[in-house]
Amino acid sequence: MKKQIYQYLAITLFTMAAMTAPIASYSEVDEDFMTAMEDLNKSLTSNLALKDAKASASEATEMQQMFDEVVAFFLKKADAADGVKWAEESRDLSALIAKSVSANDFDAASQNAVALSKTCKACHKIYKKKD
Repeated sequence: MKKQIYQYLAITLFTMAAMTAPIASYSEVDEDFMTAMEDLNKSLTSNLALKDAKASASEATEMQQMFDEVVAFFLKKADAADGVKWAEESRDLSALIAKSVSANDFDAASQNAVALSKTCKACHKIYKKKD
């Protein structure tokens, strides 16, 4: 009986850890989070050029969700109105990319991806930590 209880506890703890791991990996907007976003943006740009609708739509949706976190991050900071504005613009551009891809309009999606990259660059000029 004792062995079964330990097995149940072990399985429960393992399941809980597995369920919270993705959430914990991006629990705050930090350098790792932003690096993941930059990598995702590069992949999105590549998949748009390849006209890979499935990957592009998935990545644009993921970018949109990540920008929700960036908006929340900047809303908590004092004197970060530009950060909020750029994060909201980026979230909206990500949504437009996903919408354009679903309409099979890769030209519009690519134009929005260029605008997204420009918005990211503008924000990084102000808010990205210098090494």
